[in-house]
Amino acid sequence: MASAESTPEFSLIISTIGQAERLRQGLESIIRQTYDSFEVIVVDQNTTDHVFKIVSEFAETGRVFYTKSAVGLSKGRNAGLAKARGRIVGFPDDDCEYSPTLLADVKARFLAHDDVAGICIRCCDHDGRDSAGRSDRIGGEVTKTNVWSRAISVGIFLKTSIIKDIGGFDENIGLGSNTPYLSGEETDLILSIISRGHRLHYDPSLSVFHPRGSSSITSYHIRRAYAYGLGKGLVLRRYNYRKREILIYCARPVIGAVWAILCGNVSLARFRLARAKGRFEGWICRYPVA
Repeated sequence: MASAESTPEFSLIISTIGQAERLRQGLESIIRQTYDSFEVIVVDQNTTDHVFKIVSEFAETGRVFYTKSAVGLSKGRNAGLAKARGRIVGFPDDDCEYSPTLLADVKARFLAHDDVAGICIRCCDHDGRDSAGRSDRIGGEVTKTNVWSRAISVGIFLKTSIIKDIGGFDENIGLGSNTPYLSGEETDLILSIISRGHRLHYDPSLSVFHPRGSSSITSYHIRRAYAYGLGKGLVLRRYNYRKREILIYCARPVIGAVWAILCGNVSLARFRLARAKGRFEGWICRYPVA
């Protein structure tokens, strides 16, 4: 049994803004882990105290800690990184849940692949359905080609020393950033790690639970698809993907939009076209960033 004063093996950083309706449930799932060498750092970006009150409910565990940061998902995660003491760091969302043996299983994967910088796992709902894009069902090394289907932020566990050496997340990318690029921060981080010669292993037999989003498509979802597309396009440019690969990434949603129109689903077609437009304009860097 690890003591609260000892250095934990895992630091789990939750950056949160808004109501955080499922935060309590997520923290309860982490506290119930069979592997008990961990700390949870909740980074609050609200102006109210409702998150602080939830975190206070777990004070007696000695494992859940509260801090604040400026607005921005990447800023919050970096603020948590600055306080992280664990050898391995993970980034659950405030609506994620862990199965009781997840940390024990991830630790076992690190022992089995002791030369890797990180372990990546799936993100799915409780029924096993992908809840954050399509996940690869085949395990193996994470590469520049397959990173899009093997690395999602809530499912990455990285050696803390390596991510701190890189400098953490790019705060110009991600939800809440002061730029139009509202996604791609974890892919940017993973590709930065790979570009430095480090290896990561993907194991789809493990997963983090995350609720699926609404299937309805509104003007908000279409705007978000564009902003998320911008983030992916920026990362494609930053890591010098070939023009043939850019064409494929931009053409796929266009083809999907044509199919949606043929099926009479105009909203889905607009959503997919916005995604394609965002990817292309992110790649040509329509909105320059530092």
